[in-house]
Amino acid sequence: MLRTRKAEIAKAFDGVAEYYDKYMEETGHVESQRRVARFIKENEQGLVLDVATGTGMMLEPFDDGVGIDLSVEIVRRAKEKQPDKSFLVSDVHYLPFKTKAFDLGISCLAFLWFDDPEAALKEMLRVCRKVYLVEEEGVPARKRIEIPDRLKHFFETIEKLEREVFITELDAYRASGMYGRVFEADIDGSHKFVCWMAQSTNLYSTT
Repeated sequence: MLRTRKAEIAKAFDGVAEYYDKYMEETGHVESQRRVARFIKENEQGLVLDVATGTGMMLEPFDDGVGIDLSVEIVRRAKEKQPDKSFLVSDVHYLPFKTKAFDLGISCLAFLWFDDPEAALKEMLRVCRKVYLVEEEGVPARKRIEIPDRLKHFFETIEKLEREVFITELDAYRASGMYGRVFEADIDGSHKFVCWMAQSTNLYSTT
């Protein structure tokens, strides 16, 4: 049986929620993700589902959206920042939405946290007509920032995981006609944000 990390991940993000936005801002994550979100917004319309939303920065450009995350504290901060959007605690592997409830799904820098990435994508494609997956490629050349000692291990773990993204694994799906790279942006000359687009195929269809 697949060992779930759900409780561990939720607890970890609950514990760093107070510092999460500061870390994202000072390391350049915020502006990078906003650039990707703006690109997607220029090409898409409709109701958006943001999986592993964090504090909701990927939803900022969209008029109507729902964000889900495992962390109660992270979701609470997202609601405070964007009271016009809906945020809830939920697991991507078991989304509490009807089939094709959303026009668009987004997952940014999140697949590394999922117990079963393939099952997670299948569930996203069940509730979304189209899905964008965003990951980083290469080693981020971010400036070091001062964070409390008690939080250093967590954020160091995040940066390590980001260097082990599923770029090769995701590209392999292209052979099935499921993926295509639709966006690549050099962020600082040493790595890229890479965006794939996925739509329902026979393999992932619910019909």
